[in-house]
Amino acid sequence: MKSLKFSLVKRLIIIPLIVALLCGCAVYFALGTLGGKAETEESAAVYQTQKFDDFSKLEEGFFVGKIISGGNSFDITYLDSSDNSLVLDEASSMDGNIIIFGNGSTAQLGRLRNLKKGDSLKLEIYSNDSRQYTVQSVKYGVNAEDIIKTKGSGMLLLCRSYNDFAAPGEKLYALYTAKEVRDE
Repeated sequence: MKSLKFSLVKRLIIIPLIVALLCGCAVYFALGTLGGKAETEESAAVYQTQKFDDFSKLEEGFFVGKIISGGNSFDITYLDSSDNSLVLDEASSMDGNIIIFGNGSTAQLGRLRNLKKGDSLKLEIYSNDSRQYTVQSVKYGVNAEDIIKTKGSGMLLLCRSYNDFAAPGEKLYALYTAKEVRDE
């Protein structure tokens, strides 16, 4: 009777568990390796690059650099966001305000929703220039015209768009104003 019970347990429980475990391991390793490669290839963006000492020398769509905050890194292109990168506005200048637009989706600036006064940002410009900034203020409901008119020098204006429900088709922005931290 004992032998019959063990044989039944073995057939109904132990063997199916071992088979399921082996199949699960095979699927995990196959998909883990294949899935990782596909994800990397799909998410890799290819940009046109050129060395520059002034933003006005760039052509539309060229790579400008990256914004880094915490563990997040965001690509920036000049006047073009066709591949979901952030956009450097043409009113930006290397020695004045740098204005960057992006949408509030998770693909762009959505991960910066919790950015607050005092947080630090790093701007890595492709010309091997790197600048540190500290967030000075966060304002909501700002329109694009007011952003372009913002006065100051050495400011990074990071603009996260969202829909203006009072005016269909229009955008408003969360404006993160950051001051450059200079070495004394």
